[in-house]
Amino acid sequence: MDTLRLLLFWECNLTCSYCCNEIPEVRAGILPIKREEIDFSKYENVCLSGGEPFLRPDLVFEMLSLIPKDTYIYTNGIKINKDIEEKLASFDNLKGLNIGLHYPSTFKKLIEKLGNNPLVRFHAEDIYSEQLTKEFPHSKFKFWKRNDCEMSNEEIRILSE
Repeated sequence: MDTLRLLLFWECNLTCSYCCNEIPEVRAGILPIKREEIDFSKYENVCLSGGEPFLRPDLVFEMLSLIPKDTYIYTNGIKINKDIEEKLASFDNLKGLNIGLHYPSTFKKLIEKLGNNPLVRFHAEDIYSEQLTKEFPHSKFKFWKRNDCEMSNEEIRILSE
């Protein structure tokens, strides 16, 4: 496994019915790990996620300062503001912000708010691929299939404090 997906905590500001973290079998397989137990040298990449990481931006910044590897953040983007964007820009190890587009009613607002940031790639369910690539041809997208929670290249752990 070349990637560590580190969930900072379970809490989220959304309640998506298809969230992998809410599937009992998936959640049960995510084991806790303490910061001091993480051997970052085992991985090429680290993904910080949650829940919604930016419910606690202080923890995101703290973890970014500890990680010596290429790091990606998975977020729904709703809590990101100019202050957070400016602080994130100070981390050389931050290689991408993967913004999940969960509700069609918010797609345009989030893409317009964050789409000019060169680190941003939007994630959306594959049923929206044609619509989004046509409406926003200059944005970067990755599309996923509902209930496809398997990431064979990732070790998934949750931070225990």
